[in-house]
Amino acid sequence: MALVLDAATRKELNDLKLKLRGLGVDLDAIKWSLEAVYWNPMGFDFTTADWRRVQHAADVSAKLGQDSTDMPGYDPWRNGAVVSVGYTQIGKPPYVHLDVAINRPGLCRVYTRRHGDTLVREHGLAVSAATAYSRDPVVRKVVRTLMTLRLPLQNYGIRITKVYRRPEPEGFDFDVEEPEALLKAAAALPPLARDDTADPEGKVSAAVTLGQGYREVGRGPRIHLEVAKNGKGNVHIDLEGWVVGKDKFGRAIYDWVHGISHHFPEDLLPGFVHRPLVGAWRGIEWRPSVGVEHGRAPGDDKSQWRAKFGFLFTF
Repeated sequence: MALVLDAATRKELNDLKLKLRGLGVDLDAIKWSLEAVYWNPMGFDFTTADWRRVQHAADVSAKLGQDSTDMPGYDPWRNGAVVSVGYTQIGKPPYVHLDVAINRPGLCRVYTRRHGDTLVREHGLAVSAATAYSRDPVVRKVVRTLMTLRLPLQNYGIRITKVYRRPEPEGFDFDVEEPEALLKAAAALPPLARDDTADPEGKVSAAVTLGQGYREVGRGPRIHLEVAKNGKGNVHIDLEGWVVGKDKFGRAIYDWVHGISHHFPEDLLPGFVHRPLVGAWRGIEWRPSVGVEHGRAPGDDKSQWRAKFGFLFTF
């Protein structure tokens, strides 16, 4: 059944459609059907058999950048498990934002985002230009990793204050205008697990964490996000993740053997131990190495814990 709209609503939708055309995506050039209209933010869902054409136009437009973010406030697509690729207008807010569904081909939506930082286009992505760090390779690497987790920091009004480089874990400190909103968004992401300071294991794990910590589940390079209620935060990429899962309450489940043998020397020591024990020179990095194992050696009657200490050099 066709939607019945009053004259004022039709004008708002047409204005939004014209703005999208000005960004390089012309809905009048394809056949499409209006599916839903909403306010706060103002926008609409539509369906089209030419959704690939819509996505291609957004991909090649210099006025749009890829920005897979959730709709502000209540998001029916998120609640309905709709997976999408998103594009946001480059420049100052308010922006036009376009989403193209991936797991429901043909479904699209466009709406206006009224708040946020000034955005620039970097390698096809819409990224914040609010600070002098926006072009820093470490910042871009970490922000791009967060985007793959569907956590766009720029939506929460961040200002980067310090960047960390190898041999420390790559990342940055930041001030955030909406710490509670950022923490809520992190808690809702399946790949992130919470350090629960009410639990002994979580308290030990978060001993050097700023505020509330969220760690990406898995081993190898993994995101670690820290946000305090006073608006201070840090995000970095640990070289060795040691969270192997999370419980039904979202609390992290740790692999302590891997944490001591890999996370501790790779990620913690470089931040607290400096030259000459940890350093880098002409492409060569060095740091202490700790190995922990549990097993039975030849001639032993029972299994034992063993620790090995040394240095690791990376060329």
